[in-house]
Amino acid sequence: MKVWLRALFVLVAVLVCFFAVRRVSAQGSGVSLAQTFCTGSTPCVLTYHNDNSRGGVNPNETIFSPTTDFSKLQAVTYTTDGLIYAQPLYIEGLYGSNQKVGACPPANVAFVATENNSVYALEAPPFPPSGGGNVCWMLNLNNTQAGETAIPYTSLPTGGGAPCKNLTPWVGITGTPVIDASVTPPILYVVTSHQKGTGTGATFAERLHAIDTTTGLELSGSTFDIDSALSGFNVTAQNQRPGLALTHPSGSPNLAYVYVAWASNCDYGNSPNFYDGWVAGFKLDYNNLSSGFSVLGSFTSEPVDGKRHDGGIWMAGSAPAIDSNGNVYVAVGNGDVKPPSQTSAQWGNSVLKLSYKLAYEDFYMPNDWAQLNNGSGTTGICFAPSCPPGPTHDIAPDTDMGTGGVVLLNNSTSPSELVSVGKQGMAYVIPYDTSTSSSTTMGGLDGCGYNCSAGSDPTAKACTTTGTGQGNIVQCFAAVVFDPNQVHLDRQGVWGAPAFWSGSAQNQYLFTIGLHDYVYWYAYNGSNSPPFTTTNPYRNEFKFCATGCVNSDTPVGGTVSVTWDGGNSGSGIAWALDSNAYGSPNPNGLFPAGPAVLRAYKAAPDSTHCPAGVCNELWDSTQLTGYTTLMPGAVKFTVPTIVDGYILVGGGSPSYFKLHSPTCPPPPPSGPPTQLCDGQLTILGIAPK
Repeated sequence: MKVWLRALFVLVAVLVCFFAVRRVSAQGSGVSLAQTFCTGSTPCVLTYHNDNSRGGVNPNETIFSPTTDFSKLQAVTYTTDGLIYAQPLYIEGLYGSNQKVGACPPANVAFVATENNSVYALEAPPFPPSGGGNVCWMLNLNNTQAGETAIPYTSLPTGGGAPCKNLTPWVGITGTPVIDASVTPPILYVVTSHQKGTGTGATFAERLHAIDTTTGLELSGSTFDIDSALSGFNVTAQNQRPGLALTHPSGSPNLAYVYVAWASNCDYGNSPNFYDGWVAGFKLDYNNLSSGFSVLGSFTSEPVDGKRHDGGIWMAGSAPAIDSNGNVYVAVGNGDVKPPSQTSAQWGNSVLKLSYKLAYEDFYMPNDWAQLNNGSGTTGICFAPSCPPGPTHDIAPDTDMGTGGVVLLNNSTSPSELVSVGKQGMAYVIPYDTSTSSSTTMGGLDGCGYNCSAGSDPTAKACTTTGTGQGNIVQCFAAVVFDPNQVHLDRQGVWGAPAFWSGSAQNQYLFTIGLHDYVYWYAYNGSNSPPFTTTNPYRNEFKFCATGCVNSDTPVGGTVSVTWDGGNSGSGIAWALDSNAYGSPNPNGLFPAGPAVLRAYKAAPDSTHCPAGVCNELWDSTQLTGYTTLMPGAVKFTVPTIVDGYILVGGGSPSYFKLHSPTCPPPPPSGPPTQLCDGQLTILGIAPK
């Protein structure tokens, strides 16, 4: 009898396991379409600047507020195997109540990616931490057994005959990954860049990966070679700088659409190496994972004909914005225009609306696009509200529109509105239509419309810095205060992501940081025309500019993120990250470099915090004891993540960013770097959590 019962028990167990396996397999080889994590108001940051609007707002922050005692902040630091340019991502309570994966118990987890093609899952520990946090898992995506590495900068095409040093010493993962938490387990998508071999025999590849966030393992069959799927794509010339974007088509939660964009590793001058702006969409079916990714569609801002036309889509790291109907929005850098119309094949210096399959739908282009591309010389247009005496300030060539990306305003206006800012320091407030068909809502070429000649008159009716001449769009204004001592406006623009916050009807602001400039609060009221108040905006108390950066090669300004408890506008904080101290780390070694500096301000300005319109900070990271080692070395255009009572900042290790640091020697003249250069993630928190 006991033998019979034991045999029956075994049979039942086998049948249960069999049907359980079949059920899971039917839902996609271990991916369930049920959402277990990041539901409701659970604090999570899954994509660049928090959501697909790219507004940079976390509306579920209940720990930090203007009344927080920031003196209680403590730090945990993690060393990574490469520099961190991507924004850290975060999931609360990832591993559930009874499961332990790797070194982590049920934990709050931060995800970071490095230029050595590694992805880390790192515990955000309770504070005060006991012995720091755990590395839950780490996955390096180089095929080291085949001799594969990230791409050493010495392998990149030279820019104007000089080595390309925008990213050193490795080019691996630069764009912020994206996490899909609508499935269990959540899936992280990331793009890597690789080199195999050296010298003339070297081969290069760029790949898209789908990774199980709970195990750190790639989904079976999900690795996809991007370069082989896009005709005319040049791996070493193209730089995957923008963050990745993710959406699901309406009614099809099993289909994941992942969007990836590219610009250039360097400005290649008149060299034979060319690049064009690219956006590509990739589809993954969770019900049929074994089929892997397929190409959903692709778009190039300039024709791929073996010539240099520019038009890069880099947006200082910002990800493409996506509206409620799945349309994709990107800002294009300077490049050729031929001609500026709906049927154009060249889209330099424009903001574009693309369908979910990346077909053209609509565009806006400022009427001075040619001057922004080629430079205006001594007869340039003066954009200052009041031009100084003497020669007008000229526009330098290579002046990109959209270096702050595209921000969809979360407002109720009709048509909807977006904002794009760029190197020329202008903020463009552009109407757009969320319908999925081509339209003429965005305005076309300013001052001319949708049917214009390529040589359109830049003095025709168009936007002005005062906001009174709005051209074909809602509004256009100077998002920086122009310094008459600066010759080129490309040293006064906005090169980082702005933030847009709707805390209440009375507290709606666009936050920007310009080069050598302040943090500005531009008040918004959708019932006004134009909607942004541009005279005497609130600003912080001093310019964002590290010591000596006025004389450095390229300052980068900073980025802004906002947190608040969605029911209380008084809880809002604007977090501004100053990255000017990125300097020129090895192998350049030309300028001193230092840590990033994070500053916190009251998001809703008042007379107490902002007397006479100048806002005093609530706190900054230089107040941390030992902040020069606790805060990571600054990297260009990085974005802080503030969520669930944690502050996450990625960058370089302090040792790497010391002048001529022995920990990261210059690479040999004809080979790859000889050792890795460390990155650092800093997590700040307050006890008790």
